[in-house]
Amino acid sequence: LMKDYSKHSMRFDLKEVPESREARILTGALDIMEQQLSQSTFLTGEKATLADIACSCEIEQLLMLPNTESPPFGCDLSVKYPKLHSWQSKMRQIEGFEKTHKALHGAVKSIEKM
Repeated sequence: LMKDYSKHSMRFDLKEVPESREARILTGALDIMEQQLSQSTFLTGEKATLADIACSCEIEQLLMLPNTESPPFGCDLSVKYPKLHSWQSKMRQIEGFEKTHKALHGAVKSIEKM
């Protein structure tokens, strides 16, 4: 293991999180985002901020999962998280989003062909 210079427990970082806990944490975060987006257009108000950009990158990765399962293990957010789904659509319209995610989407398509 690499020496821990950051003064936090790297051992914790290397532990595998049980799937049920991972699902609970992720679903909780999605619930919070859905609630926040019911009060404003973007996460912190009426204009997109760095918070929106950072979160949308993570949500985009979720949306690359097969849509055969419900969130957080599938990508169909439209039913349980309609505000989040709408927000992600808005985020995709922001200049640079498509260019930034082009390589990631290409990698997913390559993997699907395997």
